[in-house]
Amino acid sequence: MDARALLAAGIRQEHLKIGECIFTTRDVLIVTVLGSCVSVTFHHPSGAAAMFHAMLPDSAQASGPLRHPCNFANLAVEAILERFRAKGLPFREIQTRLFGGGNTFCAEERDHIAEMLDVGKKNVAAARAALGRHGLTPLSEDVLGAKGRKVLFHTATGRTWVRGVDAAPDADFHYQD
Repeated sequence: MDARALLAAGIRQEHLKIGECIFTTRDVLIVTVLGSCVSVTFHHPSGAAAMFHAMLPDSAQASGPLRHPCNFANLAVEAILERFRAKGLPFREIQTRLFGGGNTFCAEERDHIAEMLDVGKKNVAAARAALGRHGLTPLSEDVLGAKGRKVLFHTATGRTWVRGVDAAPDADFHYQD
């Protein structure tokens, strides 16, 4: 079933906002919109699934107490994997996909501040590193570049779809294999 068919069938949608993590065993469609933020989907054959939307790469940049660990790519991975661990689900059976990290500044600004402020690139690197520490390599990625993305994640199947945020509202989503 494709994304349009799921939506037409009335599947329950969960909108994932910046700094949030969702872990579920229910059949839902998680929807998020990314610019420089990064998101990883997690799917286990048991039906457990999760997704986060982190805006910063590393919690070491935080000042003060960490109230929202899912704001940070490194802590979001840890928080989600802790939920899988608590359910007794082996990490080696989890499939992941990585999205986001766009450099969405306008072209003139992008050239001047590329390395200094390319938070998207740092977010992607931090997510990859955090996953790698647990032996997880994304099955697929749609990352970096100069575009924002809308991502749909079907928790029951682990399937994901993505399209640019600048696409027409009726444009098709691209299945992320």
